[in-house]
Amino acid sequence: RVPGLQAIVVSDGDGNLLMRAMHPTLHSSPIDTSLPATFALVSEQANKLRLGANSSIISFYDRYLVVQWRDLKKANAAPADEQEEEEESGAAASATLMVTFIAENTANAQMLLDMTQHVRDAFTSSGSQN
Repeated sequence: RVPGLQAIVVSDGDGNLLMRAMHPTLHSSPIDTSLPATFALVSEQANKLRLGANSSIISFYDRYLVVQWRDLKKANAAPADEQEEEEESGAAASATLMVTFIAENTANAQMLLDMTQHVRDAFTSSGSQN
């Protein structure tokens, strides 16, 4: 449990909503599809800074703390020649799992980042059982 957590949004690499869970008092406007899609674009731009691969962005607002994370391991799991084909076709982005946590501005950002592993494990274990 993370005190102050208001919502968890899971989407694919293109920002398409896969699932979300939110506190009943949270207004749904910050959770529309523009939030994950914007993160996908900003994260790709951050990769151009040549500081390494960007996997997360933390944003502080007046009322909210937003932690956005993408699972680079899932996107980079294919062999190099397959990755080139996926990048050209856009398949690499849609294979990426993105998670957005929206919390009260007093929440602990590190606790939210630590939760990303649990979310990835939940998707990995559910996918391997099918």
